[in-house]
Amino acid sequence: KPANSEWSSENTSYTMEYTDGGWPTEIDARYISLSNGYCGFSCIENYFWNGSECLNPCVGNPCQGLENSTEECISKNVEEYECSCESKYTWNGSECVVPLGRICTNQDKCYDNSSLITCPSSPRDDFFGQDAQYAAAGYCKPQSFTLLTFSDEDEAVVFDNNTKLMWQHTPTIQWLLWGSAKSYCNSLTYGGYSDWRLPSPIEFHTISDINKYGPAFDTNYFPKLTPTTSILFPEDGILSSARFWTSQEDNSDPTKAKAYYIQYGDSSCFIATKTEKKYNVMCVRGSELPKPSFTTETINGDVVVTDSTTKLMWQKTAVNRSWGGALNYCEKLKYAGHIDWRLPNRNELASLLNYEKSSGPYSDFPGMQSKGFYTSSTYTNGYSAAWVVSFNINSGSTG
Repeated sequence: KPANSEWSSENTSYTMEYTDGGWPTEIDARYISLSNGYCGFSCIENYFWNGSECLNPCVGNPCQGLENSTEECISKNVEEYECSCESKYTWNGSECVVPLGRICTNQDKCYDNSSLITCPSSPRDDFFGQDAQYAAAGYCKPQSFTLLTFSDEDEAVVFDNNTKLMWQHTPTIQWLLWGSAKSYCNSLTYGGYSDWRLPSPIEFHTISDINKYGPAFDTNYFPKLTPTTSILFPEDGILSSARFWTSQEDNSDPTKAKAYYIQYGDSSCFIATKTEKKYNVMCVRGSELPKPSFTTETINGDVVVTDSTTKLMWQKTAVNRSWGGALNYCEKLKYAGHIDWRLPNRNELASLLNYEKSSGPYSDFPGMQSKGFYTSSTYTNGYSAAWVVSFNINSGSTG
């Protein structure tokens, strides 16, 4: 048997009969999945069979010195390993990155039902528990970008230090149908790279700044477009404000005639007909963000759902409250042995979305209801509104 293997507990021996002055065949030791009655062996823990030997992808520890990791390597199969990441980070297959649910929305103000207020100081106060308060307390990672310039200043790129995604900084302003937008990114050579693609809605959410409006993005890093400026397309006469196509098609229609787009003004997400609407394009490159992974457990009689990607724990049941009532309910909640519950911000709640589903609810969260849920994030362009994430309709997943 080869190195890093052990004899199988089930196939430890093989019996043959000596007949006609000889043995019928030689006895071979074989890997257990191929044993077929022969003496079998299997790889020891954390080693995997590649057809000829037992290998461990963590030999040499590729996680050592990796940024934002604990340097612990976990072997998954003969070629795949996973590096354990520090708090708020998650493994994307090659790096430790910050998923959407752990990135701050940039909201830094507090509101009541109609006006800007000083953030409440006590959980006993009305409207305590808003996005801005928990962000200031370090519950999320602030957005962090680096502008990289090359010899051609028109081909600068924006590197997201959280997600490790690279964004096109100065896209050519082209209003394209969805198919042309996808082809534009796939064939783009920009900044010395040729592996650009259309971003997903979730990727757009990671760079949106809901503390801003028109645009809801940091214009120091992202295109300086004015979403209130209407553009007349000479080909079809359609008037539209600044919007960006995403890579996600609307799977509720078998013909996939529509796709999602992002409003540049407030970063909300909707769908439009791919062959009728012309929107702008901003390309991205890099590994896709990890998807949610849910587990359900009962603690002290209460059911909770934990997302291993964001490491956030969620109450399984839902209640109906006004926005101020929802803030108050979560702050006072005693559930599953915990007393530190809070209303999620927009990014935390949007991290539960699954835009790929063909019908509502648009989430893989166990028992998710097809309805909209309040967040602790307020809508900057109007003091009387708060962000809601809808898991019901694909025409407005966040709005």
